[in-house]
Parts: sequence; structure tokens; C-alpha cells
Amino acid sequence: MSKIFFQIVIALTAFSTAQAEVMVDNPVVNEILETILYSAIGILMAFVSYKVIDFVTPGDISADIVRNQNSALAILAGSIMIGVCIVIA
Repeated sequence: MSKIFFQIVIALTAFSTAQAEVMVDNPVVNEILETILYSAIGILMAFVSYKVIDFVTPGDISADIVRNQNSALAILAGSIMIGVCIVIA
């Protein structure tokens, strides 16, 4: 599972650097488009990492939070996502 995740991250990084070099001649527009592109990649990586964490842990995290109103698990999942997003940023 982690091999596929790293391949996706490497492919997205290669795609984003290739796209960033060919965008527009206007530097302001170029920076805005790069920011949007890198934000989308960061959000995708956070989503994939949540799914990996959900896959690795026993049970279904989302279903347990919604059905059983497990606030401790919600705090734990939120803390993990904040940590992952800090690392991605």
C-alpha cells in the first residue's frame, strides 16, 4: 500500500514541477496558479493519508465516529490529520 502511495506522490510532484514551468509569462498569475496546484496536491495527499490510516487501523474510523459518536476517536483522527498536514506543508 505504501509503495503505491509513494508512486502517486512522486508522479504528482513531477507533474506539478513540469506544469509550473510552462504556465504563463505573467509572474503574478504564475504564482497564483502554482499556489492552487500545490494546494490541490496537498489536499489530495492529506486525503490519501487519511485513507491509509483508516486502512491500517482496525475497524472503520468514519463509521465509528458517526454511528457511535466516539468523540475520542474523532479527536485522535483530527490530531493525526493535523500532524500529516503540517508535514505536507
